[in-house]
Amino acid sequence: MDDLVSGRELEVRAARLADGDSVGDCHAEAWRVAYADLFPAEFLERAAEDRRERTGSELAAMLVAENEPTLSDGSILLVVEADAAVVGFAHCGVCELVPRQQEIYAFYVHPRSWGTGAAQAMWDEAVERLSTRSTAPIVLWTLAGAARARRFYERNGWMLTGCTELRDFGDGNQSHLVQYRSA
Repeated sequence: MDDLVSGRELEVRAARLADGDSVGDCHAEAWRVAYADLFPAEFLERAAEDRRERTGSELAAMLVAENEPTLSDGSILLVVEADAAVVGFAHCGVCELVPRQQEIYAFYVHPRSWGTGAAQAMWDEAVERLSTRSTAPIVLWTLAGAARARRFYERNGWMLTGCTELRDFGDGNQSHLVQYRSA
C-alpha cells in the first residue's frame, strides 16, 4: 500500500531481514515515549533497550523469505516506511487463546512519526490481511493506561471486550491490560 500523507511518501510492506534494527528502534522508542507515565524511568530505560536489541533481530530471524510477510510460525510482520525509512511495524497472527481468531501482537510506530498517517496506513493493511484469514473478530491487548493507543483503536471502531489481564513486564509490578476487538 502506497500513500502520500503530509508530503511524506508512505509504504506498508512485508518486513525484510535488513529491517531488524529499525523494527527494534521503533519498538524501543515507542515504549520509551508512550509508557513514560506508566513505568518507573529506570525500568523503562532498560525495557526500551532490551526491545531495541531483541525485537527486530528475533522477528527478522523468523522471516521465511524476503518480500513475504509470513514468519516461520505463520504470523505476519509488516513495516511502514516514510520517505524510505522504516518508522513502524505490526506483528500479527493467530490468537493463542481462541485459534479461530486473529490477533495483533504488536503495533508500534516511532514517536517521530506519530500523527503523520503512518500508523493508520499500517493499521489498515494489517487489518485487511488478517480479515482475509478469518471472519472472526480480530483482537489485541494494550496497557489500560496507554491512552494514545486506546484512542487510536477506538477511532478505528474497535471496542473493549471486557477481558482484562495483569502482567508483570519485569518491573515487579502488575500492569493492567485490556483487550479490544474489531467491530
